[in-house]
Amino acid sequence: GVLAALGLEQHKALLCSIHTFGKAAGCHGAVVVGSKTVKDYLINYARPFIYSTALPLHALLSIKCSYQTMSSTTSGDALRTKLFSLVAFFRTAIQKELSQRHPDQKNIINLLLLPSPSPIQALCIPGNHACLEFANALGTRHKIHVFAIRAP
Repeated sequence: GVLAALGLEQHKALLCSIHTFGKAAGCHGAVVVGSKTVKDYLINYARPFIYSTALPLHALLSIKCSYQTMSSTTSGDALRTKLFSLVAFFRTAIQKELSQRHPDQKNIINLLLLPSPSPIQALCIPGNHACLEFANALGTRHKIHVFAIRAP
C-alpha cells in the first residue's frame, strides 16, 4: 500500500494498520493490525463488529494463497511489473486521446486525468454523452474497455 511505498510501515507514530483483501488480493475482507492495547480496545468497544464480520474458512484460504503469490519474488514481481506497465499504457492512451480531441488545450489532460500511479485511475469527462463517447472511443481506438460512470 501507500505506507509500504513510502517506507512508513514501521513508523512509530502509527497506531495500527488496516490491510484490505480486495482489489489486488482479489478477495474480500480486511484485518486491523496493532498493539495489544489496540486489540484490547477493539475487543471491548467493537466486539459486535468483530464477531459479525468473521470470514469463512474458504475466504481465509483464498487470502493466504493470494498473499503467497503476491509475496513470491518470481511471480509477484512479474505480476506487479505487468500491472504497472498496463497502468502506463492506459495513461498514455488516455493522454493521446485527450490530445487528439483537444489539440489547442494542452492543460486539459491535467484537468481530466487525475494524477495517480495506482491501478485505480480516474478520468473526469463532463457530461453523460461525452463520457459515453469517450469510453467508446477508448474501446474502438485503443482496445481499452472501460465503463462510463454517469450522473443519474
